Amino acid sequence: MAGSIDAGPVVTTLGSFVFRLASVSALMTKYLSVSIGRPLPGRRTLVVTRQVGWSHADVEVAHSVPEALTLAGPAPVVFVAGGGQVYAEAMPLATDLMITEVPLEPDGDITFPPIDPALWREASREDLADRSYVDYVRGADSQAS
Repeated sequence: MAGSIDAGPVVTTLGSFVFRLASVSALMTKYLSVSIGRPLPGRRTLVVTRQVGWSHADVEVAHSVPEALTLAGPAPVVFVAGGGQVYAEAMPLATDLMITEVPLEPDGDITFPPIDPALWREASREDLADRSYVDYVRGADSQAS
């Protein structure tokens, strides 16, 4: 994947997606793309699907996370919006995690992979009444902000 992740992709939960980064490449599953209903404004949208022949106006289609990262080229940030399998495949490549924590336990079968404290350090946290924005950086030598 040389050249596809110059600054490393950033992995995040969808809750902060629209608010925290604009004008970056967004990587998501076909299911998430269809549920949003349109390409995200101001972003290059990369959609991963196993469905050969699927296309949608104004999105770029890949059939794996590595293929999507190759499509992204030397983008400084690739913002991973999910779903679960995409998170799991992209997380080992990530250098930063931008997580939105919400105090809910909704029903569902798609989850974000566990954040291993041996690999990730909390760099910053913003606690709001209904959610927290938490940034993690990879590596034991990372300094909290």
